[in-house]
Amino acid sequence: SSGINAEYGGIVDADELCALQLLRVSRPEEQAMIPTLLEAFKLHNSNQEVVEAMCELLSTMSEVDQLAEELASYSLVLSLLTDAIRNFPRIEEITKRATMAIDALQGVHDV
Repeated sequence: SSGINAEYGGIVDADELCALQLLRVSRPEEQAMIPTLLEAFKLHNSNQEVVEAMCELLSTMSEVDQLAEELASYSLVLSLLTDAIRNFPRIEEITKRATMAIDALQGVHDV
């Protein structure tokens, strides 16, 4: 992590760098990673550990303007996050992260 920060002058943190890599497609035949992540989230939406990790990832991604715009273009994102809150209402980490992501993504549309 410190090597990454040193390489980029400390401007970009490791989470943001990883999130930006999800959008980078070097060859047209490669699939974008966001639909793949969303499909995995959908398939494992009853697994608390997967849902918690996905909510954390989507929340982190939604903090980056470029990624928030990309995520907001997929209607499935808000549906999955809402389902996560409904399915795990007592798991604070899930409800907190999912709510943060929903708020950020809804803010994209309000701008």
